[in-house]
Amino acid sequence: MSNSRISVVVTTCFRDLFLAECLASLAAQSLALHEVMVVDDGGTGTARHVVEQFGPRFRYLWQPNSGMQNARNHGARASTGDWTAFLDDDDLWLPQRHALIAELISTGKVDLISGDFIKFAEGYLAPCGVFNEIGRQSPGFWAGISREPEAVHCVIGSFPTTRLLPVHPFWPSTLVIRNDLFMRLNGWNESLKGVKAEDIEFVFRALRIGQLGLIWTPTIHYRMHAGNDSGSALSIALGRTHVWETLLVDPNTLQAEKEALTNAVNQSLHEIIFSAFSVKKYKTVMMASKKINHIDLSTVEKIKIFISRLLVNTGVYK
Repeated sequence: MSNSRISVVVTTCFRDLFLAECLASLAAQSLALHEVMVVDDGGTGTARHVVEQFGPRFRYLWQPNSGMQNARNHGARASTGDWTAFLDDDDLWLPQRHALIAELISTGKVDLISGDFIKFAEGYLAPCGVFNEIGRQSPGFWAGISREPEAVHCVIGSFPTTRLLPVHPFWPSTLVIRNDLFMRLNGWNESLKGVKAEDIEFVFRALRIGQLGLIWTPTIHYRMHAGNDSGSALSIALGRTHVWETLLVDPNTLQAEKEALTNAVNQSLHEIIFSAFSVKKYKTVMMASKKINHIDLSTVEKIKIFISRLLVNTGVYK
């Protein structure tokens, strides 16, 4: 298959044991990969020894700590493939994933690929993929998506960006993108360093102009642990809101997108009030409340805001 060489960019920092498992899953692909670029984002260099165990197709790059987005961009721009897949160092590819990606690429009708994945932890494997979870929790999310019965993958084409609000099924470790599309997007937004849920912004921009292909069968194991970004509901809500506000001021954002983004931000601000109050982040409660029209606040929310303001102003919580 011409123009189908896939480079996998793995970003890592101080997680050598996870990295070794991650790279082993890439080495075990039923269809060999073109190359794997491991970007060590400010580590001490021990990751190099992990990478070197897997042979010449696995390349090690080190950079001063610059954030996940910068590391992904570094790896993608140093790669030599026609496509770039992204993978966090704590996640795993199942053996058939690369072969299924190659089948989708061979259609010539996609330049962005995502797919289903399964959450796992020590001694635990979710009973179904996240796509099924989303279908149950958000009925109608997949409505209108053309799929042949029992199809493992399919070409979607244009996917409405507004459908990502607030549901977001296309996580970083699931993404594969044609390099010319990646360059048109100017890569990941490095101004979002340290912001949780930052990947939403990249996917939103990619779906505006890209043609999507989906792998319906789970081909990734997403590791759940204390150190990953899915661990804090409040942090995710704050990050997601920040990302949506960033997209709202993007001059390329369409009116329909702005309306959907505004609704999503407002909904998230209400969630932040409850989440922040429950963990005694009273200044955060006050911050969120200032962005909501007073008449839209419930009685319970007003009480929480009053208590938060009282505790902060009296110096009980600083």
